[in-house]
Formats: sequence, structure tokens, C-alpha cells
Amino acid sequence: MIHEFAIEPEAMASSWETFRYLIEKFDIHKGRVIARFPKKWERMVYSAAGKLKPVARKRIEEKLRRSGKRKLISTGRIYDTQTNWLENAFQSHQQKPFRSIVALENSAHDGVLHPDDLDDELPPLAIKREQRIPRTATDIAKTVAPLLGVSKTLLLVDGHFRPQRPKYQAVVKAIINAATQDNHTIVRFEYHCLGGAKKPPTSEFHRHCQFLSELLPKNISLTIIRWDDETVAEDFHARYVLTDIGGIRIDRGLDEGNQGETTDIGLLDHALYLERWRCFQKGQSPYQFIDEKIVTSSST
Repeated sequence: MIHEFAIEPEAMASSWETFRYLIEKFDIHKGRVIARFPKKWERMVYSAAGKLKPVARKRIEEKLRRSGKRKLISTGRIYDTQTNWLENAFQSHQQKPFRSIVALENSAHDGVLHPDDLDDELPPLAIKREQRIPRTATDIAKTVAPLLGVSKTLLLVDGHFRPQRPKYQAVVKAIINAATQDNHTIVRFEYHCLGGAKKPPTSEFHRHCQFLSELLPKNISLTIIRWDDETVAEDFHARYVLTDIGGIRIDRGLDEGNQGETTDIGLLDHALYLERWRCFQKGQSPYQFIDEKIVTSSST
């Protein structure tokens, strides 16, 4: 659902027109992101833009600085400074495939595309932003993993969350395992759900939350926050995985279904993501805050 592209810095900054054409093709919500390959990729783009006129160079620098968080990701790929960018990209592609490699010169390797060859309606840019997947913890976590692996904040949203039930526990465990792969760190981990008169009272709910302590790594805590939507027009219904850079909607819920059951899953457009993100921030939410419970790992 989210695919990583390697773009040669010299190709990216070959002209303002090429830069603008390329940068607008990528964003988390489009399912296409540019690999920060190597870590100093932006600086390499700025350096390559040095041959352009000052106005064009400045426009490239400003746009990349503004949009980089949603369009660029770092996935810890190895880069050999003794070898050129294209050879590095090809070697990294053998270990962990990119969706595509884009460069000005591609004669050395098959499958490397020139910027002029990219088309929204054709592979590799033509991708699925929505799909149907088995409603299992494994498949849900696998589908959202590319977003989790580049995020620092993780909000799970399901109004019907029942922490004592195994079908919810399985998804929490699978998602946190996916989010912490390769020593990746989640700084803020929250679960947002409904409370109110029709839901379990505070003492009972907080006791049920402790079932999750065995699922958490010892360096991760989970804050479970309950909201009431009875007094507002905004219904708390849809289920999401929201992070600091983007969001995914999971239609049937953040729990496992019956054997053979599926769920639709899709990337949120950026504007909708921002709206839903605000719904679960204290001081911005249309819902009434009820309570929260912090769960820590039972691991020693």
C-alpha cells in the first residue's frame, strides 16, 4: 500500500520542472514515498541544484524543506560512500526491493527508469491505495507496517475496543511488533475508544486494560483514552491507524474476524487525515474526554 522509490539526487534536481513533476508524485497518502537514500539525500539534492539558476535552486530547497516529512522516509538502508549513487541503489534493491529506481542514466542496469518515463496511470506509479485483506492480526499489521516503520506516534482508533478480548489483543500485539521491528522506536502509543453510559464503568474498564501489559515490550507504554460522542453531532464510528505522518482506515475494525472474513483498508487523503488526527487530540477533539489509563509492560 505504501511503496518506497529511490530517486537519484542529480535526477531530482536536474531542473525546476523535473523536480516539481517528481515531488508532486509522492506523498504518504498517495502510497508513494521517496527513500532518504542515503541519509544526506536532501543535501545531495541541494548540491545537485547548485548548477541551476538561483531562483530555481531556492524554489527546490524551500519546497523540499516544506514537504519532506510526508514525502521522504528513512528505512536504514546501507550506503557505501566509496560507490556512486546508482550502484548503491542497485545493490540495496537486491537486498530489499524498491518499487522503482529513477535516474538520469540507466544503461548499467535493467529496470532503472528515467524521470520522463514515469506515468501516474502505469506501473510503477500506478498503485492501489485501497484494498481488501483478510481480517487477521497478521494481515492487518503487515498492511500498515510500512507506515508504522517511519512514524514516531501511533494512535489506534476503534470505538468498540474491548481490551480483555483476545481478538483485539491479537491485533494490538501484531501492530506493536510491526512498529518496533529493526529497533524502531514509538514515542507515543495510544488507543482511542468510546466510553459513556453504555460502556463499562471506569474501574472495570481499567482492570480490563491490564490484560494488555503482557503484550507490550518493556520500553513501550500504551495510553488508552476513552471519549463520549453522545453530546456532539460527530459520530465516533470509523476505525483508523493514525500516525504523525499519515493515516489508514480499516473498515471492519481493529480486531480479528471469523475464519475467511475480510475487511477493506485504505490510505486517508491528507486533508481527511488532518481532520481525524485532530479528533483525538485533547483540546481539539469534538468528543468529550472521559478518562485514560496508562498500561506498562509486565516484562522485567
